[in-house]
Parts: sequence; C-alpha cells; structure tokens
Amino acid sequence: MNMRFLARIALLALLASTAACHVFPMTVAPSTVPLAPGEYTELGPASGSSTGFYVFFVPVSTRSSVDAAIAEAMQERGGDALVNVTADVTMTYLIFVNFITTRVYGIAVKVEEGEGG
Repeated sequence: MNMRFLARIALLALLASTAACHVFPMTVAPSTVPLAPGEYTELGPASGSSTGFYVFFVPVSTRSSVDAAIAEAMQERGGDALVNVTADVTMTYLIFVNFITTRVYGIAVKVEEGEGG
C-alpha cells in the first residue's frame, strides 16, 4: 500500500513537471488606427483577450488573435479605437493540450466626427 502511494505521488510529480507557461511581450503601438491628437476623446482603460488551443499540436480553436483581442477591448468601453496599445502572448503547455492567449491593453477612444478628413 505504501509503495502504491509513492508511485501515485511520483506520477503526479511527473505530470506536473510536463506543464509549462511562457509569457512573451508582443508589441507596443501608439494606436490601432492612425489618429492625431485632438481627433478623439478618451473613454478610459480597456483590455481584451483571445484564446485558442491545440490538441496534439493540431489547432482546434485558432481564435487567439490580436484582432479579436482588440475588438473585445473596444467593445468593453464602446470605443472606436485604442491608443497606447500593448499586447502580450501567453503560451501554456499541458502534456498534449496547448493554450495560446493574446491579451491587449490600451485606452479606448471615441473618434470625433468631422475631424481628420
């Protein structure tokens, strides 16, 4: 019985050691669309994320994209664009399943009508 318990602990430790997580800073941009100062009104900080996953290195859901994360961030505040944009990607590996999450942070803005041509 004691040997069976130790074998289970060893298996659990082996499985735990196969999991890994990496975070990569991806990009920094002044805005998601070309904007000049005074063409917009700041609505406040916004963030969005998008996650896709792979099973046995085959994409099952490829939703993890910067565009989807930006759309979620703008929808959060009802903005037309983001300024002071940063993004990062987190990759989590769990034996045969991999998750890739893209996160975008910025300030949501509303573009002023009639400005900027």
